[in-house]
Amino acid sequence: MKALLKRREYTLALFILLMLVVMLVVSPRFLEPNNLLNILLNSVTVGILALGQCLVIITKGIDLSVGANMGLVTLVVGMLLLKGESVWLSVVLGLFVGIVCGILNAMLISIIKLPPIIVTLGTMSVYSGLMYLVTGGQWVQNLPNSFLAIGNFKLFGIPAPVLVLLVLLFILTLFMEYTVVGRYVYAIGNNPSAARLAGVSVGRTVVIPYVLLGVSVK
Repeated sequence: MKALLKRREYTLALFILLMLVVMLVVSPRFLEPNNLLNILLNSVTVGILALGQCLVIITKGIDLSVGANMGLVTLVVGMLLLKGESVWLSVVLGLFVGIVCGILNAMLISIIKLPPIIVTLGTMSVYSGLMYLVTGGQWVQNLPNSFLAIGNFKLFGIPAPVLVLLVLLFILTLFMEYTVVGRYVYAIGNNPSAARLAGVSVGRTVVIPYVLLGVSVK
C-alpha cells in the first residue's frame, strides 16, 4: 500500500474518489447516470486536448498555444461552412490547419532549439492575432444543421463527443504502451541524452507529440 501511495497516479485516483464521496454527501443525486453523463459531456473538449498535451508533457515540453490553436481551427471550419463548403471538406481542412500549427511548434523546438514555453507562448499570440484579424472579435454563428448534427448524435444513449473521447483514450493508451514511438516518447521524457545515445532520434520523435496535439484540437 505504501508503494502504491508513492505513485502519483494512485494518489490522484484516491483524491478523485474522495471528491466523489464529498459530492455524493453534498448532493445525493450527483452519481445519477444523467448527471455523470452531463459532466462527461462538458469535459470532452478539455479531455481531448489533455490527451494531446499529455504526450507533450511526457517529453518534458509544454504547449501553451493549444487553446489558440483550437480557436483557429474552429474558425477555419466555421468560415468554410458558412461559405457553403461540405462538412467533411471543412473538417479535413481544419484538421490540416491543426497539424500545420503543431508542426510549426515542433520545428521551432526541435530544429531551432528554442524552449517549448517560449515557442508556444509566441505562437499562441500569433494564432490569437490571426483569429482577431479575421473576425474582428465577432463570433462565428449560424452554422448549418448538418454540421451541428455530428455533435448531437448518440449511440446507446451516449453522446458522440463522449464516445470520441473514450475511443481516443483507448487508442492513445495502445499507442504509448505497444508502439516503438510510444516507448521512444517515454525514453525522451525520462532522459533525452540517454535516449539519444541509445539511438533514438530525439528531434524527430519530439515532433510527433506536437503534431498529435495539433490533431487533438480538431
